[in-house]
Amino acid sequence: MLPRSPSGRAGMTLIELIVALAIIGVLLGVTTMAISAVADRFSSPGERLGEIVSGARTTAARRAEPLRLRLLAGGRYELVAIDSPVVVEEGSLPVAEVAPVPTAVTFYPAGTSSGGSFCIRDESAWERFEVDRVTGALIPAPCTGCCPVR
Repeated sequence: MLPRSPSGRAGMTLIELIVALAIIGVLLGVTTMAISAVADRFSSPGERLGEIVSGARTTAARRAEPLRLRLLAGGRYELVAIDSPVVVEEGSLPVAEVAPVPTAVTFYPAGTSSGGSFCIRDESAWERFEVDRVTGALIPAPCTGCCPVR
């Protein structure tokens, strides 16, 4: 039962209202983080690779130096400065395997790239992507030549 105010009306105090809003805010924040984590798990390896390639191209332009993106065993990747052994960024792709072919592309400050291709496999199939030399964009390509057949 709500307490009566001196004027005789029932209602919530300001403190109760602030506490209720704070609890709702915390619950919304936790829910948003959980939904974001689930959405990241459901993005395809190709979409994630596209984000990494786009980020590498942007970082090379921002740092005004060429950077090399390399895919390593186990789906790991690293973005390395060409003129020094500095690892600018590293992380992993949600893939089961990376094809054992040269998988490195250099991104230049002007937004161009050395070109090249990446072959990755998720749980079901191999996918091949080419990096455009002029735009530095990631383009899906037919899986021939570099994708191992199992």
